[in-house]
Amino acid sequence: MTKRISFVRGFRIPKEKDINEALGNDASFSNEFKRSFNSLPHPTSDLDWLANYKEKGQTYKRFLNECPFVNNNSSSQKYIYLTLLDNDNRLSLLNIDRLIDYTQRFFQMEIKLLPLFTNFNWNEKKKTWICTMKSKNDSTKDITLRTRYNSTSEHSQICVHNILNLLKTSLPNDARCLVAITLHDLYSDESDLFIAGLCYGNRSVAIFSFFRYDPRLEFSEEFWYDWKIKKIKSKLMSTIILLRSCRLLTHEIGHLLGIDHCIYYACLMNGSGHLEEDFSQPLFLCPIDLRKLLQLTNFDFIERYEQLLDFCIENQFKDDINILKKRIEILKNDKTMIQTKKNKDFDYELQQKSKRLKKKYRYYLDKSMLFRIVQNSFTSIIRQSSNFVRIFEVGPRDGLQNEKTQVSTSTKIEFINRLSQTGLKYIEVTSFVSPKWIPQMNDHVEVLAGIDRLPDICYSVLTPNIQGLNKVLSLGKKAANEVAIFSAASEIFSKKNINCSIEESFQRFNQVVKIAHEQNLPVRGSISCTVGCPYEGKIKPSQVVPLVEKLLDMGCYEVALADTIGVGTPKSIHELLKAIYANGISSNKLAIHCHDTYGQAIANIAQALEMGIRCIDSSVAGLGGCPYAKGATGNVATEDVLYLLHGLGYETGIDLNRLIDVSQFITNILKRDNMSKVTCAVLSKRQN
Repeated sequence: MTKRISFVRGFRIPKEKDINEALGNDASFSNEFKRSFNSLPHPTSDLDWLANYKEKGQTYKRFLNECPFVNNNSSSQKYIYLTLLDNDNRLSLLNIDRLIDYTQRFFQMEIKLLPLFTNFNWNEKKKTWICTMKSKNDSTKDITLRTRYNSTSEHSQICVHNILNLLKTSLPNDARCLVAITLHDLYSDESDLFIAGLCYGNRSVAIFSFFRYDPRLEFSEEFWYDWKIKKIKSKLMSTIILLRSCRLLTHEIGHLLGIDHCIYYACLMNGSGHLEEDFSQPLFLCPIDLRKLLQLTNFDFIERYEQLLDFCIENQFKDDINILKKRIEILKNDKTMIQTKKNKDFDYELQQKSKRLKKKYRYYLDKSMLFRIVQNSFTSIIRQSSNFVRIFEVGPRDGLQNEKTQVSTSTKIEFINRLSQTGLKYIEVTSFVSPKWIPQMNDHVEVLAGIDRLPDICYSVLTPNIQGLNKVLSLGKKAANEVAIFSAASEIFSKKNINCSIEESFQRFNQVVKIAHEQNLPVRGSISCTVGCPYEGKIKPSQVVPLVEKLLDMGCYEVALADTIGVGTPKSIHELLKAIYANGISSNKLAIHCHDTYGQAIANIAQALEMGIRCIDSSVAGLGGCPYAKGATGNVATEDVLYLLHGLGYETGIDLNRLIDVSQFITNILKRDNMSKVTCAVLSKRQN
């Protein structure tokens, strides 16, 4: 039985008359509806919020007197803004489009995504984070952020007040509030181990850190606590992360809209003193806070609950489905319950669009995991709500492996170090394969150990077998941040490339993935020849789908689909992704890896973007080619991909001009033509 802890001295447990007074005597909630909400939870840990903080409680009447938005629907401040604080590609785990969808249903207000206007870089000399911030007139300035090292979690942390002060200068004129989302660990003062989020209500800005919610941290931070997370299967992890994110995000926005911590019911707006308490809170508002929200958006109770129910069913929030069904049933049977018409200022077209979008979605239940399948007609909406694209730079490994002239170890190290200064966050450094097969990679240990590492960059290596993985692990602190494995959709290519059948390759990979995960190393998968093979010809999507499933089931966090010989077209890419989506695999588990043999790489990437792909493999200067794929020219040039992405309005966090300088550096050393059309054009313009 759970032991109860005393409330903090001076806190008065609310009685029924206190709750009714807080709700307001004129409230039309029925007793049955109020009974569907649980009472205020009693502290069970010395760390719990109400075991440490004396909360007065905000009544409905007090809210009306304090909230600046009450009876101010004609104000130009109509929108809730979200923004990604940095270009950290792991934020793709958040499913920002689903977060926006949920927040819109929850608050019945329009949500806008503010384009990325900050970029964080680590200053190794000062041991601190530097924020490069873009102002409203497009000028930039560097701001040093107060940084500390947390010896418990072994990560750097940024002072949250520095960031909130930056946000208040970037608040749009039509915003009710702005919430920033980050993957940096945060703290408020020296007494904190960390904080997950904080808001400045009087300044309408807040921040939410995803750092402690990252599924990769399951082996460390989350295992400090006795949670059910220990028993969660990896396939359900994305659902848990989304649930947690929805809960914290709506809690912080609630504060920004003027709703204080709740002390009357078990409620989304309860305070929390630690992660376990945070994750155990309800997903929904209590009757008192529902009345407060009603004053801001004037929604229909049943319709709002039905929208939230649809979301919970679609995203497998199983614990909340029955709660919503029960409350909807009570409301439909209760003729005295308040039912209001939509506020005229609420964007009715947006609501109708939300209904239409349900028809644009198709859902598939696969092994107890529900995924959303996106049709082509919905892609414009995706682009608006998920505009960050992650670049996985493969130049140092896939780019150099086919060079006939041996590249010196010092050159490789300098190449990688220069790439690290461009804003790239994922760099594939080398390959731990036998020099017998790939002579160019025979200095893999020296290269990996010799690079200058930046803390916010993931340095990846290819490890197709146990021998390669063991070499990586033997490097200790100089080992890679993640490892990669690859198979092929063609039996002949597999035998020529890695000297084994497809089935044998997966048998090898099982052990690699198992040991990597035991050592807390993420694993990325890749599949060669997904649309065509130099030996077998055309590859059918049906040959690729089961391989993607196997890699994901094995534990790969992502699978890159490689057009190894560059024969793909937008049509073949469309057919491939359509087949994968139809088998219940989400776009955020996939990346695209294109070669430009027939000049189709950029067109193929554009097609993949249209279908929701947000990670692209590329190689600076178009370096590369596979030694076992005759006729295959280099990878698509990273510079050309960036030019496309920036032209379409996507964020990458990468400085194109700096990357062009690196491109010129490596091609001059290799004494070869630069295959990037963008680099050639820019260099020509510079000479003029």
